[in-house]
Amino acid sequence: MQLHESAAEALARSADAVPAGRWFAGPAPGKWSPSEVVQHLILAYEVLLRELNGGPGMAVRTSAWQRLLLRFVVRPRLLAGGAFRKGVPAPREVRPAEATEGQELAIARFRARAGEFQRALEAARAERPRTRLTHAYFGALSLEEALRFCARHIRHHQPQLSSPSDGE
Repeated sequence: MQLHESAAEALARSADAVPAGRWFAGPAPGKWSPSEVVQHLILAYEVLLRELNGGPGMAVRTSAWQRLLLRFVVRPRLLAGGAFRKGVPAPREVRPAEATEGQELAIARFRARAGEFQRALEAARAERPRTRLTHAYFGALSLEEALRFCARHIRHHQPQLSSPSDGE
């Protein structure tokens, strides 16, 4: 839990430090602005929360053999802190729309969703410890894997808030 909490708080602090004039500006054409990065992370939490509450999760976009390969080769590296591969498209459910939400409100929503996710995951651990959450490329993840993956995903996007040259 601490890994996720510290990643979410560090991201929120980085987002808060983005100069107001850069909040909606992508670093290059086709690259996400800081606003879009935060919106992407909020959308990811919303999909996970929906699934934790009994609704549909992310659609799986890989074949069984691809998931098997990714689960044994890529997933362990990512969960251990390895870098995300550049150029992998975000699943449709978590792609940000045109960002219009102001910086303060977006950061508050990010913090709220991160906290909601953490509380919902803790409740699921206590009540339904075998719950699985769906990842678009890896398929079913245990609650612990999902929490660690969220923390790694946040850490992956954090540099995009402080560096104008590394958008999605």
